[in-house]
Amino acid sequence: MSKTYSEGRLTFQFPDDWSVCRPGMTSYYSARFQCFCGGCKETDFAMFDPQSGRLWLLEVKDYAAYPRVKVSPPSQRTRTEAYATHWLC
Repeated sequence: MSKTYSEGRLTFQFPDDWSVCRPGMTSYYSARFQCFCGGCKETDFAMFDPQSGRLWLLEVKDYAAYPRVKVSPPSQRTRTEAYATHWLC
């Protein structure tokens, strides 16, 4: 068995023992972050894997439905954004 979530046209399945949160759908996010610095964007999913003790943050981009408009390749943007996120934490 698994937990199933949709984001746009995509569907994701996560193991039952994982804790899955959709930050943008929480009242805390609505009350606190949408008015911070002119509005903040959130990650699509925050998942915790209790077996490994890892927290996963997943940002979903459906380039099949919405073609990329940025010039840099996705692999470069991912490395840059992951580094920036790590640096801020």
